[in-house]
Amino acid sequence: PHLSARLTYQDIESYLDLVRQNVTVPPSLAEDLARFDREPDDDTLIAYALVHECDYLVTDDRDLLVIGQVRGVHVVQPVEFLEVVLNTV
Repeated sequence: PHLSARLTYQDIESYLDLVRQNVTVPPSLAEDLARFDREPDDDTLIAYALVHECDYLVTDDRDLLVIGQVRGVHVVQPVEFLEVVLNTV
């Protein structure tokens, strides 16, 4: 609610265009994954973020959010990530 009052539709579209231009689809991980979370799918997401040296893993998954940070990868909600992006532009 706080951000929706500050952002226009055009702001959101510009942000999404920026994300689309800079997103990289990671290759498949064939190796055994370390266990970070109780869900194997979550471990895969964390592994992709680590392999690609991501700064952020953006999710609404509560199991992932409680991790907070793994080896320099910040696990944040979309609204938190949007605030980071808006504060660095």
